[in-house]
Amino acid sequence: MGGDSISDRLIALDYFDSDSILIKSELIVFSRSAQDHTPMNSQLSVHQEAFNNIVLGSELLPKMSNDFPAEQLHTRRSWTDLILPQDTLKELQTIGSWYNSSQILMEEWDMQKKLKPGFRVLFYGDPGTGKTLAASLLGKYTNRPVFRVDVSMLVSKYIGETEKQLAKLFDKAENKNWILFFDEADAIFGKRTNVRDAHDKYANQEVSYLLQRIETFSGLIILASNFKNNTAISAFSNVWVI
Repeated sequence: MGGDSISDRLIALDYFDSDSILIKSELIVFSRSAQDHTPMNSQLSVHQEAFNNIVLGSELLPKMSNDFPAEQLHTRRSWTDLILPQDTLKELQTIGSWYNSSQILMEEWDMQKKLKPGFRVLFYGDPGTGKTLAASLLGKYTNRPVFRVDVSMLVSKYIGETEKQLAKLFDKAENKNWILFFDEADAIFGKRTNVRDAHDKYANQEVSYLLQRIETFSGLIILASNFKNNTAISAFSNVWVI
């Protein structure tokens, strides 16, 4: 991009920095052989999802894989199929209203200094009460994909790999404005254990990192639990409990 000019080449490197809109929005990707962002010696290509969106006008959604440990939820049902008390149903629809107006609230009204980013909601109830269906319907009526996260695929035996996988998942969902759904949150956000060995230390570190990313996520995160008073979840600020 800089031609024969060294100074212009150095200026062009800013386009490929990790904070660049091209990288953060995954418009371009580095060659698979590159372990990190190394634009000086890596082949660049247009991300397939970006190509479909820009050229074909359609959003290509990822399938569950080791690189993306979440599956998209679909439903043909409507709000009338979800049997709930009227007050609870109104609360669910209020979440949808927030989601549709969050950009106006945070950016146009400049409320970032007064409000925490994102929206965190806890669905609690016995199995079969409609927690997954409610999450699917929120995605359907806000016209945004809902992805159910498989945390078992995120956890790695290698130190630091779990955090990297979580970072990739959250960054992708945040940039694409997707909804994340953590089912069976009791198992995922269990109470942190006393540190007896290195394994306990890094297990606690992984849970802490996950809680921190959820707390700062700017979109909608839904946590499903069988219990209302989940220890780890109750530590979040501004959690809407339904």
